[in-house]
Amino acid sequence: MEAAAKLSGDALVKESNELTKVVEAAMIPYPDKKKLQESIMGLKKKVMEASKGGAKAVLEAAKAEAEALAKEAAATPTAPVVKLLTAEADAKALDEAMKVLTAALPEAPLLLLGAGKTLAALAVVPTSLQEKLSAKDWVNESLQVAGGKGGGKAGRGQGAARDASNAAGAKEAAEKFVAEKLS
Repeated sequence: MEAAAKLSGDALVKESNELTKVVEAAMIPYPDKKKLQESIMGLKKKVMEASKGGAKAVLEAAKAEAEALAKEAAATPTAPVVKLLTAEADAKALDEAMKVLTAALPEAPLLLLGAGKTLAALAVVPTSLQEKLSAKDWVNESLQVAGGKGGGKAGRGQGAARDASNAAGAKEAAEKFVAEKLS
């Protein structure tokens, strides 16, 4: 138990799960078993707190990256923006980053990609461009390279692919698709 308390991340998750199995199967007096189970719950609580802190840091990093991108793109406020976030982003992080971008660039078609355990995509297309460009189609076209798909409507689409290793290919596909549709 002491060795497990020194672990962190995936190693701590694995060890706490193993300890749970061992304690459940052990033939020991109930009061001793109860103490061990409480100790294991403390380890699991440590894991949960760490993951919440990590998730908040990812959200903040994605928002900061979006703010920098918005400043950079302000010179051409209607130009399409396709960005693969450098922060390990999931759907929630993409949504937070997109809020920042849509507030700063309301007339620009926007597509954000985030690579973490999966490849996530989120696109927003302003009403004035929805006849030429569908956010749903844009997301599907970009994620197809990585074996993913998405859904949504003409104004907002989102999707994911299990294989995040081809994030650069998805970005290229998204850039090519928007260039063809808006030319």
